[in-house]
Amino acid sequence: MSERLARALGVESIGDGPVIVDDVDRRFRDAIKAGARGVEPPADDGQGGRVARLADPGSGREIEIRS
Repeated sequence: MSERLARALGVESIGDGPVIVDDVDRRFRDAIKAGARGVEPPADDGQGGRVARLADPGSGREIEIRS
């Protein structure tokens, strides 16, 4: 993951699972500005949280973000 995208998500790095963020809508918006491609826009996850999917601009890897 690019350093710019990591900063936009508020994390240092990501593993194989979802990235837990403080605010999915804001972090999704910040990640798009940092060059990520939106795969699935933020939506309710049915369990009281929010979820979205992004593609890392460098690797194309899909990243799920949740709150």
